[in-house]
Amino acid sequence: MNTKTLIISFSLRKNSESTRIGKYLREVWGGNSDILNLVDYNIPFWNEDFKDNTIQWESLLNPVYEKLEAADSYIFVCPEYNGTPSPSYFNFMLFLKEESFHKPVMFVSVSAGRGGAYPIASMKTFGNKNPNFLVIPEYIIIRDANNVLQDKLELNHNDSFLKDKIQYSLDILEIYGKNCRDIRAQIVPNSKFKNGM
Repeated sequence: MNTKTLIISFSLRKNSESTRIGKYLREVWGGNSDILNLVDYNIPFWNEDFKDNTIQWESLLNPVYEKLEAADSYIFVCPEYNGTPSPSYFNFMLFLKEESFHKPVMFVSVSAGRGGAYPIASMKTFGNKNPNFLVIPEYIIIRDANNVLQDKLELNHNDSFLKDKIQYSLDILEIYGKNCRDIRAQIVPNSKFKNGM
């Protein structure tokens, strides 16, 4: 792929299935990608001190903002916890700023069982108002996550369909990423409307 994507894992666990899926997506995308595992950054829950731009927040978030700024698009890989997205997803949305404005995002939901639809619905409903990222129509639901996209497993029908769907969706994200560069270049942000209505 020619555009650069940032794959963000919202799992609260080390060595999670979401991280593994993120690595798989990076392999499919190719070299022009980066992975951000939020669990490695120990970002606390948002509080009002964030508005004061203290050194604490800067040291925690500046490396994250640099990765966000460098990317043309994002892939949000979010596990399903009790039928909802990870709490780290909702928390992270509170920290996003202009780095994400008008950049396309593809949602990926990861479920150990047969779920995964509710996190997609929740992420589409919540999160993009203030950060102004663009949610593309394509999304992926990884069901039975422990048993798919594993090299050691014999390729089954479900795996084959899933891999084809992933490739198709990433190709579309690439098109959005490329064309949104021109869109962003034409938009002059207005701080008066940064939080929508």
